Amino acid sequence: MTKKRIPAGYKINPSRVDWESENSLLFFNERHAKKDIFVSSLSHLPYLKSHIWLATSGRVCQKWVALSKEALLISAQAVNQHLQVRAEDRWGLCLPLFHVGGLAILARAHLSHSSYFLFQEKWSAASFLAFLNRNKITLSSLVPAQVYDIVRAKLPCPSFLRAVVVGGESLNPILYPAARKLNWPLLPSYGLTECASQVATAELDTLIPNRCGFARGTPDQYNKMEMPKMKILSHAQLKIVHQEIGIRSRSLLSGFVPFLPSSSRLEFQNPGPGGWYFTGDKGSLEGAFLQVDNSAQIKILGEKINLGDLEETLMNVVLKKKEISGRYILLPVPSEREGFQIALISDVFYRPILADLIQEFNKKVSPFERIRKFYFVPQLTFTDISKLSKPALLEKMAFSSEKLF
Repeated sequence: MTKKRIPAGYKINPSRVDWESENSLLFFNERHAKKDIFVSSLSHLPYLKSHIWLATSGRVCQKWVALSKEALLISAQAVNQHLQVRAEDRWGLCLPLFHVGGLAILARAHLSHSSYFLFQEKWSAASFLAFLNRNKITLSSLVPAQVYDIVRAKLPCPSFLRAVVVGGESLNPILYPAARKLNWPLLPSYGLTECASQVATAELDTLIPNRCGFARGTPDQYNKMEMPKMKILSHAQLKIVHQEIGIRSRSLLSGFVPFLPSSSRLEFQNPGPGGWYFTGDKGSLEGAFLQVDNSAQIKILGEKINLGDLEETLMNVVLKKKEISGRYILLPVPSEREGFQIALISDVFYRPILADLIQEFNKKVSPFERIRKFYFVPQLTFTDISKLSKPALLEKMAFSSEKLF
């Protein structure tokens, strides 16, 4: 628990939500790098009754988002309708409540009078399957990294699980057919904390026939299976301006508090004029369906990263250590499981100093932003305007030795 005193009127990380009360809640990861700054500043921000604050990542900066309970329930009603949720359904909750995908399940269960079960073990594909079997789960939500683990373990899906919403980031088009071949009923989705979870989700009828797309599919057919289109949910209106996805919905946030680089000052901001919220994500509309362009997205385990903020943090660490020389560069490198990992590249290599630098940096950032790899590149190449040559760097990284700490 954070050491900062919680201002009156807020409950922090409760295990249940009273959707009818006017009290306000705060959910966050206890390891969040800036939680103490925010909590201590709550008393200086407008008090919003019957609201829930969640931390999220953004294209420009990380922020805390204020969602009304009504907004979460409106979103939940739309998702329940889309998934045809019944009172007999049994939700498997394996995302934390500080993640909007986890919190949203509580709202859906509340409205549908269905039950939910908490997955409280350390994540593994095998333990998740045992959890499903033990509780006869019919509905759940996963992120792509979890789907990857299931496919790698080659675990078949139990027959009673009728749908799994996959969100947080784009599902790999190779991973999707591999999971469907194992009978996992995946529904790719697009959503965001700022709109209380799902905005567009694949339809249930994409799971038939035989939940794998083919009554008697051959391996070649499975490999050619296309990702299903994501239908815009009933609570949301979408438009595209300069390729950017804009949303208007009663499920949108009431406001947010940005974490500004080099500053602990927090200011409450409303979403924007005209009722439209622009996400920073690129996409296109095809009638009632949304196509998301993920080519420019950098996400780690579903969380957008702000490389500029991380570079500034690294620079502050480097400048405070007089014994450090050389150049240090952060670079997101592709990861089959996480999407990306943060790598540190340098033209010097002295293990004790580097280990100390990496440890200090990792203490100052969120868990998914930590340095996972180090590459020693003796001669870094710069352009004629002193900018690092990324193509030359990537070429040299291919021939450099990767060091793990």
